[in-house]
Amino acid sequence: MPEIKEHIKTQSELIVKMFKEDGFNVDETISSIIEIDRFLDENTENGEPKKDGRLHGVDFKTILFSIGSYLGEIIIKNVNGAQWITNDQELQDGDLLLKLPNGIEIKPVQKVIKRFQNGKSEAVYPYVYNLVKDFINEPFKINATLPKYRKVNFEKINIRKIDSKNYKLNEDYIFSYDFFGHHTDNISSAGIYINLIFECKVDISFRKKNLETVSRQFECEVPTEIKSKLSEILNLDYITLKHYYSHIFLEGFSTKDYVINHNGVSHNASIGTLLKKLEAENDSEKLFFDLTELIKKWQEEIYHELSNQ
Repeated sequence: MPEIKEHIKTQSELIVKMFKEDGFNVDETISSIIEIDRFLDENTENGEPKKDGRLHGVDFKTILFSIGSYLGEIIIKNVNGAQWITNDQELQDGDLLLKLPNGIEIKPVQKVIKRFQNGKSEAVYPYVYNLVKDFINEPFKINATLPKYRKVNFEKINIRKIDSKNYKLNEDYIFSYDFFGHHTDNISSAGIYINLIFECKVDISFRKKNLETVSRQFECEVPTEIKSKLSEILNLDYITLKHYYSHIFLEGFSTKDYVINHNGVSHNASIGTLLKKLEAENDSEKLFFDLTELIKKWQEEIYHELSNQ
């Protein structure tokens, strides 16, 4: 029925436009399906639209149908012989059927709805890849290529909260870093938040050379050396860190707050004004101090790249 397939194509094009606006990869390869998972992760929580997300306050069921249409169109574009099997009842129910050359049937809209309702346990990309891998020439990608800095909106309170004067990380996160600058610093504030699968969110405010103040929130890749250092820390049997490291107290000067989620415990450590390099007293401190130097370097790299845009 050409009118149904035309409707599917139209809905798919709407999602392509939306994803492009939000900085998602829409190159229509099978690996780009991981962007559907990322979109739903960023915009849903416990089977409901996030209050600050794309699906809040709109007809999200129609958007889910459109995402399912887009998913099916990607499969058809990459798998020779895949096709929609449609009828009026299926369109009405949002239960579109797609058939692969080997006879396997997929319900893309239904899969997207399950992903929305049940989260990562219903991940779309690995499900589709396993069904179509014999028809394509793509390796499985654990982490699809991201634009270097992809715009996202998020609330830091959903990542870490104050608990008895300390930060307590959400169970999905392993690390947080918050920088609060002095008025002479180019960077006013910065936050780096890394979850269990090393997805990273960044929140930064800074002054450009023309003194314009810029605030950005985005998602980006975690540098390999930081991943490695964090993994070393998380593999320790225990962590022993001081709550505060400083050689001198200067009110109003920059501070750096770190939280590492180790075995379900949020370990807080802050660094104030230092007059010389910190000397480690144990293995966890040595790794932690190495990590702080890597974070400092990365923060500066982010600032310089963004300030030159």
